[in-house]
Amino acid sequence: MISLAWPYMLALLPVPLLAWLVLPRAPQRQQGALRVPFFAALSGAGLTPAGRPPRVWLRLAALAVIWTLLVVAAARPVLIGVPIPLPVEGRDLMVVLDVSTRMAAKDVRREGPATSRLGVAQGELDEFVATRGGDRVGLVAFGLLSVIQVPLTLDRKAFRDLMLDTSVGMATAPGITADSAIGDGIGMGVKGLKEHAADQRVMVLVVGSLGNAGSLSARLAAEIARSEGIRIHAIGLGVDTPQPGAPDAMQALPPDEEALKAAASTTGGRYFRARTAAEMRAALAEIGKLEPPPTAPSAFTPVTDLFFWPLGAAVLLSLALAALLQMPAGARPPVVEARAMPEPAGGAP
Repeated sequence: MISLAWPYMLALLPVPLLAWLVLPRAPQRQQGALRVPFFAALSGAGLTPAGRPPRVWLRLAALAVIWTLLVVAAARPVLIGVPIPLPVEGRDLMVVLDVSTRMAAKDVRREGPATSRLGVAQGELDEFVATRGGDRVGLVAFGLLSVIQVPLTLDRKAFRDLMLDTSVGMATAPGITADSAIGDGIGMGVKGLKEHAADQRVMVLVVGSLGNAGSLSARLAAEIARSEGIRIHAIGLGVDTPQPGAPDAMQALPPDEEALKAAASTTGGRYFRARTAAEMRAALAEIGKLEPPPTAPSAFTPVTDLFFWPLGAAVLLSLALAALLQMPAGARPPVVEARAMPEPAGGAP
C-alpha cells in the first residue's frame, strides 16, 4: 500500500496560484515599443498570430506539473509492505514444583471434583504458562531428589505435556520421609536458569510440604539465586491445620512457610499463601503483574521510500522544458511585400 508520510506538505500545491493572484504584476516596459495602428487588420487577415503563443501555455502546464511533482516528493510517498512476524524474547521462567507425597493430599478446595494439591497446582500453572508469550519456561520437579523435567523452552505444548506427566513421589526415594528438599529444588532451578543469559530470570516455587530434608537449606539456596540475579516468587499450597486419619506420609500438613518466606525475601520476590485453587490462581495472576510478559511489537512492517520517483520526474521534465525553450521559434507567417503600381502610359492624368 502506498501512503504519504508527510501529507501536510500537499498544502503547498496552491502556492503558485496564490502568488499569481496576490502579488502585484511586474511593470511593463514601454521603451522601444512599436505601435502598429493597423495591427488588428493584419491579425484579421491572418498575417500575424492572434492571442498568446502556444509555447506560453505549454510552458505554464509544464511548470504546474513540475511543481506538483515536487510537492508530492516533499510529502514523502512510501510503500508499506506486509508485516513480518518477529520472535519476541522475554524472561526465563523456571517453575520449581513440589512432587513429594504430601502433594497427594486432597485438601485444596476447587471447582468440580476434588483433586490433589499437585493436580490443583498443575491446572493453575498450565493456565498461567499459557499467558507467558515470549518467555522461555522450564520445570524442575523435586521431593527428596530434584530433576529438570523440562529444560527452558518456547514450546508451550511440550511444557504442558511434561508438566501434566509429573506425578506424586516421582522424585522421592521409596520408604523414606514424605518431606521435601526445598533448598535442593531451588538449587536445581538455579542450575537450569544459568544455562541461559537472559536479562530477566524468574523462579516460581510451588511447595506443599515441609522442607527439612536435603543437603542445602532454602535460605542458602536463595542466596545463590540472588547472586545469579534470579528472583524467587514462592507459593505455599495447602491448608493451615493437619487433617488426622490419613497415613503419616499423606497427612495434609501446612507447607513450610518459614523457608518459603526466606527464599522470596532474600531474592526480592514475593511469598503467597494458597489454601484454595482460587487463591493460587490469584497468586499466579499477581506474579504475572510483577513479571509482565514482553510487550514489544511482534511484527515488523517494512517501509520503502518512493519520493525519488516524483523528484526524478520533476528534474527530467525541467530539463526537457529548458531544452524546449532554447529551440528557435517556429516558422514566421509569410510577409506580404508592397509592390509599386506601374505608372500608366502617358504619365499621370
